[in-house]
Amino acid sequence: MTMKPLERPPRPEPGLRLADVYRVYSGREIAVLAIGLLATGALVAAIAGELFRFPWGALSVGLALAGLFGVAAGAPLVRAWRRRGSRAVTPPADDPLARLPGAETFAFRVGEEVARATRFGGSIAIALFDVNNLDDINRTYTRAAGDGVLRHILNLIAASKRGYDVLARWEDDAFAVLLLDCDETGARAFIERVEHALTKEPAQVEVRGRAITIWTGVCAGAAALGPRAVSATQLIAEAQLDLERAQAERERRRQAWLRAS
Repeated sequence: MTMKPLERPPRPEPGLRLADVYRVYSGREIAVLAIGLLATGALVAAIAGELFRFPWGALSVGLALAGLFGVAAGAPLVRAWRRRGSRAVTPPADDPLARLPGAETFAFRVGEEVARATRFGGSIAIALFDVNNLDDINRTYTRAAGDGVLRHILNLIAASKRGYDVLARWEDDAFAVLLLDCDETGARAFIERVEHALTKEPAQVEVRGRAITIWTGVCAGAAALGPRAVSATQLIAEAQLDLERAQAERERRRQAWLRAS
């Protein structure tokens, strides 16, 4: 997984440009537009040929123009269809995953705490947790099951942190915790508590009306304010590097196990 340092707010969707069709629309949406293009163009060409006795060259031009009109007219309908579908799967307001702040808010809060600690003294640390095999869980059991696993891990992390520590959704499959008045040793101990809890409590999720148990774990990285991390950007980068080392070590052990089996 490639970690992103910040979330960016979505850019406003631009007006339709033909060069952007394949970038903006999915294959299914392009198919809908294509059907509209062919149907509109064929109808206009048939009417023009019957009423005005246009030659085939002019009919081809008319077909092309009518097709472009069909795409332009159908694009707003497709966008509305897309927005309606996205609203249908919007998580409820009481979903703990939906209530979590995102990476940009988390990074801003880290910056505030680094500035405070630099001016008045104190220690802060960051812990990052990346959920193992979430893509496999989504493919095998459905996305709803993957969300259930995420909520389970979120609850264990929340139960392990202190009330004034800051918990955020770093990426779709990753969480971040800002640990106040905590050094790197404390951050490592916090990670160990979460990992120990995961070995004791599997996720209980419902898949197609059946309750199933899913065991999973996390890769984690930590960093604390110090000589190698004197700013918020450096602190986050150090935590990401530590997480990547943990992921590489997990993959090394997995390959060793596969060779031995």
